Amino acid sequence: MTSLAVLPGAIYIYHGFYKNYPIEQDEIPAQNFIYIQNNGGYKKLSDSFGKLAHDMKDFGDHAKEFAGFKWVGIYYDDPKIVTEEAKQRAIVGFFLDPASQNLANEFLKKNPEYALQEVPKINTISTSIPLKSPLTVLYNFAYTHPRLRKYIAEKELVENVSSLPIVEVYKVENQRMSDIAAHIPIGGNIDKIMLYKSPQPSA
Repeated sequence: MTSLAVLPGAIYIYHGFYKNYPIEQDEIPAQNFIYIQNNGGYKKLSDSFGKLAHDMKDFGDHAKEFAGFKWVGIYYDDPKIVTEEAKQRAIVGFFLDPASQNLANEFLKKNPEYALQEVPKINTISTSIPLKSPLTVLYNFAYTHPRLRKYIAEKELVENVSSLPIVEVYKVENQRMSDIAAHIPIGGNIDKIMLYKSPQPSA
């Protein structure tokens, strides 16, 4: 029984959930973004990322040649406000350097359901957390995203922070995701990442 009681604490410490990771001014650099729409709310994100992983694997060794490759999820709705899961908008995909344009075109030809967006530099407020397991993703939605929104609201950096998307960038090291950088854009060019197709939901 003692070991069972200790287990939640061990998980908490292992994932680093006890730490207050620093929040700082940051930027998303100019790069290309290949993405698909996530359908069915945030509960379907694992399906969308699963499709993305499958299509990357199906692309074979070419996928390893993408320069600047990073997995990306863009989440447009605060689930505390948009509580109806079917109305929670998101897209998933990957960033890559413009130098990989020819490879990107090959990927799009093979997978026409994806789209390509050129993303200019965007100023953000961000924080990063080590990605230890899928629990880290859930933790980000429950704690990190609200913490970023609260910081921006308290600093009065924008008028309506709840209207801004969260951009999560998943760093890859040695063929696995190593950490998550969560960004909220606060400067210009935000329209360049407003790429969802569904209409604006009502809370």
